[in-house]
Amino acid sequence: MTPTPNSPNKTEMIRALPSTLTPSQVVAELAKKGVKVSRNLVYLARNGKSKAAGAGKSKKTTGAKPGPAKRGPGRPPKSAASKGAATQAKGGSLSGAQRELARAILNIGVPAAEEVFNRLRQLIG
Repeated sequence: MTPTPNSPNKTEMIRALPSTLTPSQVVAELAKKGVKVSRNLVYLARNGKSKAAGAGKSKKTTGAKPGPAKRGPGRPPKSAASKGAATQAKGGSLSGAQRELARAILNIGVPAAEEVFNRLRQLIG
């Protein structure tokens, strides 16, 4: 496939496909259309990372850095840890089955999910 000024680039083509497809399936789908992509490009396109993401930024800075110094890996500050515990106590965490249900509801849409729940209530009740 020869690129034309109005044709979508490979990244746009990858993002146009359903996100439920595995990278290998995306490569196969685009190969059917004559577009050659790698699995790595699929990963990069889906995660929104690009080579030009930091193109305009200079690595050298003059003067003092704003904000606190950057910390390395390790245990988070106490305030951040306590915030996480507070959200879990309020019901912020979901079980595996609840996360799956939430993903399914988001995939089909809330109105469609409400219809499904209404049908279930009719069958059960």
